[in-house]
Amino acid sequence: MYWVVKLLSASPPPGPGSAPPGDPAEGPRRRVRPCYLAVSLLSLAAGFVGSGCGGGDSLPPLYPVKGKVTLDKNPYTAGGTVTFHPTEAKKLPAGVSAPVGTIGADGSYELKTNGQPGAPEGGYKVTVSGTMLPGQGKKMEFPFRQAYMIANTTPILIRVPNANPGAYDIPLKK
Repeated sequence: MYWVVKLLSASPPPGPGSAPPGDPAEGPRRRVRPCYLAVSLLSLAAGFVGSGCGGGDSLPPLYPVKGKVTLDKNPYTAGGTVTFHPTEAKKLPAGVSAPVGTIGADGSYELKTNGQPGAPEGGYKVTVSGTMLPGQGKKMEFPFRQAYMIANTTPILIRVPNANPGAYDIPLKK
């Protein structure tokens, strides 16, 4: 900060043929006072912080979404993620990512939207991405049907909010 003030408040060196310092022919000197410069820089910084520096999108109301992922009626414990993709014409606002949850060691998950717990109201197609497992020989296999991994092919549809018990549970099949 000191060097910015020093550079802006210093007057340029006299050039050839210029009037000597203090000569009325030179015209009035304009000097930036350090306190004005500091206030200007702080105001500029406060403007960037207040605006969020690009985004400014606010989240719609979020509803808690917690459930269990099962594979053939057993808890899916291999890890992975659950993603809710909006199905309705009313999509998520710009800058708001699809709700995502990490599958825990016991098969449970909790959705977050832009880092905040919950998901916006609406209908969703649900995808699950899991860890590939070693199969017979060197070939890697998916632990469940690949259709569950793609939004266009997943058969899982969930509505948020939903007060029914187990409404957010995700049953997968091999």
